[in-house]
Formats: sequence, structure tokens, C-alpha cells
Amino acid sequence: MWKNPKVWSLAIAETITWAGIFYLFPAMMMRWEAYFGWSRVELTFGFTGALIISAATGVFAGRLIDRGHGRILMTASALAGGLLIATLPLLQQLWQFYLIWLLIGFTMAGCLYEPCFAFLTHVYYPKSKRPIIIVTLVA
Repeated sequence: MWKNPKVWSLAIAETITWAGIFYLFPAMMMRWEAYFGWSRVELTFGFTGALIISAATGVFAGRLIDRGHGRILMTASALAGGLLIATLPLLQQLWQFYLIWLLIGFTMAGCLYEPCFAFLTHVYYPKSKRPIIIVTLVA
């Protein structure tokens, strides 16, 4: 298991996904304040909405993984999240920022740790502990 390239690839992909979708927000907040002219409270409201949507739709993502669609879900969610992030500099209105972050919330439900660990459990059960450890240590 320690030599499984698929697990290592997923671990690296999780690292990139977390950086590009989740950690991007605090890293960019001050720049967005200056660029858009919106307050920190206004900006963080969008991220809070994304977290709420992610939590609310996580069960649906888990069901898709249980039905064998984990690879497609995680790939599509990561790509969609990246595309949505790429639209942020194009926004003009605060409501657009909120809409993009709410949509990102759906992608978070499909590609961050929870779906990743559910996917690893689904694929490697009953020996899913080591793949989960690898992803946890790398990502």
C-alpha cells in the first residue's frame, strides 16, 4: 500500500485541491479587500456560505461515492472548483462573489477530505487505514 501510485497521486491531488479551493480564501482575503473594495465581513460571508453548502450536500456526495461514482465526483468537483476560482477576478458585484462561493461549496463537498476518505474506504475496505494515513500525512 505504501507503494501504491494511485494513493500517492490522490494524496498530491488532495494537497493541490485544498490549496486551490480552501486555503486560497484566507491567503487572498486582503488582496480581495483591496481589489474589490468589500469589507472582510462581506468577503467571509461568502466563504461561510460555501462551508454551509458543503456540509449540507456532503451526504449526497457520500451516497454517490457509495454507489461507485467517487472517482468521477472527485475529479469533476476539483475541476469545477478550479474553474469557479478562476472566475473570481472577473466579478463586479458582491452578489456574484457570493454566488461563486456558494457554487464552490458544492465542489468542496465532492473533493475535500470527507469525500476523499469515503472514497478510499469504499475502494480499499477493509484495508483503507494506510491509504487514509498517506493522504492525511501528505495533504
